[in-house]
Amino acid sequence: MKTVIRAVAAALLMTLTVVAVVRVQAPDLLPQGWERSDPLGSMSRYSFQLDGEIKRSGVTSVRIQSCEYAADAYTVLRQQFLADAFRGRRVRLVAYLRVADVSRWVGLRMRIAGSAAHMVIDNMKDRSLRGIGDWQRCEIVLDVPRDATLIAIGAIFLGQGTLWADDFEFAVVGDEVPTTGALFPPQAETVEPDLPRAPRNLGCEGEPAVTPPPPPLPPFDRRQVMIPMRDGVQLYTEIAALRNSLEPLPILLDRTPYGAHPPGDRKLITDGYIFVSQDIRGRNKSQGEFVMNRPARDPRDPKSVDETTDAYDTVEWLIHNVPNNNGRVGVTGISYPGWLAEVVLLDPHPAVKAVSPQAPMTDTWMGDDFFHQGAFRQDYGYSYAWSLEGKKAGAKWVPHGRYDTYDWFLSFPSLKALTDATDAMCLPTWRRFVEHPAYDREWQGRAFQRLVTRLTVPTLNVGGWWDQEDLFGPQATFAALERFDTTGINSLVIGPWSHSQWGDEAADALGNVQFGTATGDYFREKIEAPWFAYWLKGRGEGRFPDAQLFDAGTNQWREFDRWPPRDATARNLYVRADGLLSFDPPTKRAGFDSFVSDPAHPVPYQPRPTGWKWGRWMTEDQRFVDGRPDVLTWQTEPLKDDVVVAGNIAGKLFASTTGSDADWVVKLIDVYPEGLKGRIEMGGYQLMVTGDILRGRYRRSFEKAEAIRPNTVETYTVDLHQLYYTFKSGHRIMVQVQSAWFPLYDRNPQTFVPNIFEAPASAYRAQTHRVYRTASQSSHVSVMVLPR
Repeated sequence: MKTVIRAVAAALLMTLTVVAVVRVQAPDLLPQGWERSDPLGSMSRYSFQLDGEIKRSGVTSVRIQSCEYAADAYTVLRQQFLADAFRGRRVRLVAYLRVADVSRWVGLRMRIAGSAAHMVIDNMKDRSLRGIGDWQRCEIVLDVPRDATLIAIGAIFLGQGTLWADDFEFAVVGDEVPTTGALFPPQAETVEPDLPRAPRNLGCEGEPAVTPPPPPLPPFDRRQVMIPMRDGVQLYTEIAALRNSLEPLPILLDRTPYGAHPPGDRKLITDGYIFVSQDIRGRNKSQGEFVMNRPARDPRDPKSVDETTDAYDTVEWLIHNVPNNNGRVGVTGISYPGWLAEVVLLDPHPAVKAVSPQAPMTDTWMGDDFFHQGAFRQDYGYSYAWSLEGKKAGAKWVPHGRYDTYDWFLSFPSLKALTDATDAMCLPTWRRFVEHPAYDREWQGRAFQRLVTRLTVPTLNVGGWWDQEDLFGPQATFAALERFDTTGINSLVIGPWSHSQWGDEAADALGNVQFGTATGDYFREKIEAPWFAYWLKGRGEGRFPDAQLFDAGTNQWREFDRWPPRDATARNLYVRADGLLSFDPPTKRAGFDSFVSDPAHPVPYQPRPTGWKWGRWMTEDQRFVDGRPDVLTWQTEPLKDDVVVAGNIAGKLFASTTGSDADWVVKLIDVYPEGLKGRIEMGGYQLMVTGDILRGRYRRSFEKAEAIRPNTVETYTVDLHQLYYTFKSGHRIMVQVQSAWFPLYDRNPQTFVPNIFEAPASAYRAQTHRVYRTASQSSHVSVMVLPR
């Protein structure tokens, strides 16, 4: 088969080789009020300068010049301001642009974000400037949604050449002026509090603000190829090879559904690798049919293919067709690409010597993107399925229509009503949701931890404690591989991060929580880079702990030779009367706390309006649910000594309901003391350090839904996964229990129906839930605690 692949490659390969031209990059000089914005990997490819010679008027213009050719790299000159004064009005952006030797695409750009209905963008792609030309007046006209929060204006430059921009104008115009641009799905936007209320320095004049550039990156030769798979399908692949390397280099492969891209990790770039990025089957420029989280193939069928075989065939081609490689390949990726990396381990090519799955969507039913222990993540499931499948399926984007997504999702009386109104059944993944609500073979055939049977390749599993999308994946993958690790080649790294935050951010904070150090920089420079260097280049000592974890309670990294730690002991935090939480079990024979859970008034998962600050919602102050009668709260007295939690955590509830189904949300919270030195605003802050949800119908089996017998005490175990965190002396430990996390998760009707996706609106009814705290039915959260 390998010989056949090479023969097909010789006959079918389409290759475009690009020789990069590199100039010495000077420090950026930008006029006050303006900034540059670059996608990952583009920072070094453009230079921004004030030009006092070529200008349309005034003293200076802004000159943007390409420094290194990259076919798909781009940069943006922009300024951002609040949309408040322009809501519901039509606005026009005018500027004068001049180009020289522009190869691809140049134009004005205006982006209006923050609306729950849609995002408005015009970047002049349909009327861009190219080649050589004198000053040309360019214009964009857009309508500002009434709930917009942010407007960004400026210019965009893709390809190579030189662009000058000068004399911007921004004004409100009448309805007789026709609009340009297009509508896109809404996007959550973080609005900084110090943004101006109107654009500034539109003439690009005044003293420049100096932005020192990062050190120059080494030059690359890039080419785009179509690599044939064993069934003849060809996959689009970008290869970036370090020019004039004095030694053969290893290959770093990233397979993605989001578009092949240039390298972006500065540390890995300077260390020296051949970077390969590939569009997976059926996505972007690759051939074939896209299947979301394509299930593992039947090995009995020699003609079957999956992501593992595609990776194998890709590696086989690379090591024989990429010049100056050392025969060693590493595979990595974050999120969906993280899952694509880990499935390589199911049948790795002999040349694969290192794999780093980062935030992999290991099991999208059990605890990653689409379901958590049976509860459906409707908000994320709807938008994500549409983003990857909507265009091909011909699905029409249905805008939320409300600034607060809580209101929009609540406007549908049932999950079925949402499905019908949005025509979501035309999306293959949504059909899978509806037709397979339980944990059947459809989901199990995609769950890596159920498929892996061996470990032969060193693996670095990476995740974040507050990963709002794939917190489960890294922990489940690491635990599954530990069963087969006899040589100490399986490692785990978890930092204080939201989803993918460690990939390209300093990560010294998440929301309101500060970490005292740039944890993302530390990971990339001190953990990831040395790990790849050892396994792919043979550099370093190769001593890697079983786990390197960040304790956000003390803001310190710690290494463990085994995870969970051997010396951690299991203890229970019991809920008690009068809202008390204690390591001492209850002694009374009777006692419970109760609340009414009403699907018409579900508990929000974040402070309203929901749908914003997606990356930080798990670290928001939980006091926003204070006073809600449908949230039960227990907390300890102020701790006299530190309590270091390290290992497995689970909520075990003895509970009943008047209904025949219920969801159970359990949250473990660190309550800060008042009067924190240096951060008085964090006094009393309630930080959720872990939390998750269980759909009650799956309390006995995830594979089969079963009605709850009304008014009967049953046991519900909510997996809260793992944690390394210090509750410091003076703090309190809090546990909260509720029955909704809306609209991130759909509402449970609380009346049993075979399939909630098809439940009628009449099934959604308020019910009374009880959580028991007696000697024989002692609800608690189990934790593993390290000795002092």
